[in-house]
Amino acid sequence: LADVLSQFSVAPLWFSSCITACGVINTYAEPRQLGSDRWAALIAARALYSGDCLVVMAGTATTVDLLTRSGEFRGGLVIPGTKMMKQALTSQTAGLPMGCGSIDDTPKNTLDAIETGCLYAQLGAIERMFARHCNDGLCILSGGAAGALTGLLNIPYRVVDNLVLEGLVRMVKTR
Repeated sequence: LADVLSQFSVAPLWFSSCITACGVINTYAEPRQLGSDRWAALIAARALYSGDCLVVMAGTATTVDLLTRSGEFRGGLVIPGTKMMKQALTSQTAGLPMGCGSIDDTPKNTLDAIETGCLYAQLGAIERMFARHCNDGLCILSGGAAGALTGLLNIPYRVVDNLVLEGLVRMVKTR
């Protein structure tokens, strides 16, 4: 990429997590090990909301990160996304089918049980983190699988499209 850009006299700006940026303090044991996508999402969330919040990125994996009103990233969870959970169940167990089930409070067939169980696992992780660490705050939700969670969360939330890109824009503007 750097070679291609050099043909146009443009140098790439590589983004990675650091100890502090844009009002966010990274308390990860090794700050540079925090994924740059999570870091960018935290930066955007801080700019959008000044209280305690959970920053949830729902995609291939789901991350659930705690950001305090003082801007401190306190840590978070990384769990398989819904699709990955379903794939693991079908590939790592005997005879469970891959397919699309329906969400049902009391599933009565395997596909519905898998669909509901994987979605409820996502919701449960998010709501548990919220209850333990962010009870009077907000959940900021983004990512390709965020739509499946909306309307089902029993906590205050706000959907923000392209949260990672929002964070990258904010970082570039501060340089």
